[in-house]
Amino acid sequence: MNFQKITKSQCVKLLSVLVLAIVSTIHLQAADFTWTGAADANWSNPENWDGTENDYPRNTDKAIFAGDAGTFTQPFADSGIQSLTRVVFDVQSGGWTFGGTNELRLRGGSSFAGGVTTVNGPWRFDERTNFSIADGSVLLLNGNFNNAQRMNVRTGGTMVVSQDATQSTVDQEGLRIFDGSTALLNINLVSNRTISQSDYWVEHEGSTLGGTGGITFSETSRGLTIANGGRLSPGGNGTYGAQIGTFDVATNNTAVTFASGASLLIDLGATAGDNDRVTVTASGSEGGYLDLTAGGAVLELFGSVNQAVGDYTIATFNNPDNVAYGTFGTYLFNGDPLDSEFGFVSYYDESIVFTVIPEPGTLLLLGVGGLLLLKRRRL
Repeated sequence: MNFQKITKSQCVKLLSVLVLAIVSTIHLQAADFTWTGAADANWSNPENWDGTENDYPRNTDKAIFAGDAGTFTQPFADSGIQSLTRVVFDVQSGGWTFGGTNELRLRGGSSFAGGVTTVNGPWRFDERTNFSIADGSVLLLNGNFNNAQRMNVRTGGTMVVSQDATQSTVDQEGLRIFDGSTALLNINLVSNRTISQSDYWVEHEGSTLGGTGGITFSETSRGLTIANGGRLSPGGNGTYGAQIGTFDVATNNTAVTFASGASLLIDLGATAGDNDRVTVTASGSEGGYLDLTAGGAVLELFGSVNQAVGDYTIATFNNPDNVAYGTFGTYLFNGDPLDSEFGFVSYYDESIVFTVIPEPGTLLLLGVGGLLLLKRRRL
C-alpha cells in the first residue's frame, strides 16, 4: 500500500517535470523579434534579436527589420535554424539583403516597405499568402524558389522573381496581383494542381504581370485571366530585366483571357521585329489561344514617333488550332489613339502583327480609310 502511494506521487511529480520541460521548448504564443545583428549574421543566434524571449523568430513569430539597413549586419538563414516556418516578415526600411543556406518561409501578412528588399537564399511562401509591398518598394527574390501555395501581391509595389542558376521551373499553385501591384516573373511557373482559373489573375487598375519567364498550366481548363484594369506586359522594366522580352503561357484546353478594360502592353524596339511578345501554346492536346471575345480590351503600344517601318509580331500561337478569338477594342500608341496613317494591326491564324506604314497617306492611296485598319486573315 505504502509503496503504491509513493509510486503514484512520484509519477505525478515526474509528469509535471516533463510537461514543464516540453513547454519550455515550445512557442505557446507568437512573439515579436527585432533584428539587431549584435553578435553575427546568423538568424539562429538569439543574441542577434531584441525580443520577448531568449530565442529567434520561427513558427508564426514576427521578424521585424527597421532602421538604416546599411548600419546592420545583414541576416543569414544558417543551418542551425530549427523549424523556420511561417514567419511574418515586417520589413520597414529598404536595403535589407537576406542570404542563407536554410529556407526562409514567409507567412501571410508579411510586408515590405521603404525601398528594395533582396532575398538571395532559398525561400517560399508557406501558405496561401496575402502579402504587401508598399507603393514604390521592391521585393527582389533571387534565391531558389520552392513554393506550392498561391501568392497574393498587394498594395502597389513590385515583386521580381528571378531564376536561380540551379532552377528552371517551379510548381506553383497560383498568383493573384491586386491594387496596382506588379509581378515580374523571370522564371517559368508550372501549375500541376487542380485549381480554379481565378488563381492566376491580374485585377485592379494598373496591376501588371510581366517578365521574361512564363506560366505553364498542366491541368485541364486552367489559364490566365487579365481582368478589368489589369495589364499583361511582356519583358522587364529596364531595371529588373530587359525592357523588351517575351512572356510565354501554355494553357490546357483554355486561354489567356482578356476582360473588357484589360490591356496588353507592348514595347517596340529600334528595328522592325524587335519588340515585346506574348506566346500562347497548348500544354495539352487543345487550347493555347488568346481570348478577346469579351470586347473592350486595349492594345497599348510604346515606341518612337520615328518608329522603323515594318512588321512587329506582338503575339504568336504555336499550335495550328491556337487562334486569336475576337479583337482588341482600343488601340493606343504612347497613350494616344493609334493614327491609321502611322500603323495598323493584323490578325492571322497564328499571330497578331502590328505594322508601321512607310509614309503618311499610303492607306488613302490604297483606298482604305477609317481610324484604324484591321486586316483579318483568320476565317
